[in-house]
Amino acid sequence: MFKLLPNGHMILNITFPSGDSRLREIDLAGNTIRELDIVTLQQKLQSAGYDFVPAFFHHDLLPLNNGHILALVDVTRTIDSPEGYSGATSVNGDAIVDLDQNWNPVWGWNSWDYLSVNRHPNGLPDWTHSNALVYSPNDGNVFVSMRSQSWILKIDYNNGAGSGNVLWKLGYEGDFALNEQGVASQDPSVWFWYQHFPSFISQQGTATTVAIWDNGDDRLDLGGTTCGSAPPYTGCYSRATVFQID
Repeated sequence: MFKLLPNGHMILNITFPSGDSRLREIDLAGNTIRELDIVTLQQKLQSAGYDFVPAFFHHDLLPLNNGHILALVDVTRTIDSPEGYSGATSVNGDAIVDLDQNWNPVWGWNSWDYLSVNRHPNGLPDWTHSNALVYSPNDGNVFVSMRSQSWILKIDYNNGAGSGNVLWKLGYEGDFALNEQGVASQDPSVWFWYQHFPSFISQQGTATTVAIWDNGDDRLDLGGTTCGSAPPYTGCYSRATVFQID
């Protein structure tokens, strides 16, 4: 992942074959301005009193206009006999770290504090598999896309002063009733499945319009059956969708 910073530099999320991962700011000539490796972040989080240890940066990072950066990190734990499994089971969850202008952690959110490990539609160890962060400018909160949950969560970030509570979950078995073209629908296939890249189209009052890429893996239908979950993925399809959330 790489994104443009307000100062015109680029920030990159780099993972090395050794397992090391880091954030790196570069100028447009490719010169390294500064970087933060995952071990240093672990030390900073521990010193600041956070109770999770990130294994690596992954998938997305979000530069904010105030100079902060929100970064997705992996937090893996061993769980004793989660639902459907026996014995010690390794489970990959996610956390969000808010880094200030000096890349020190000033706010954190840990999926382990807010979600049940027993909901794992994609199986384990790939429990959450977050792949996108989106800032909500009208209230200062954050959307996080969790591919393995087929959910987009809205998290109380409140520009770094939020509680971290999950305000709602969008998707199948989430917090919203589903309408298609204004008509109530109980058809789970209308939802997005294993999604990527939510992005805002508009925010007006209580309504938010968001575009979502619906990958379609393991899509459920009214009969409770899924499209094929292995090649050739019989019956599966991907599509561009627009949802209005109120």
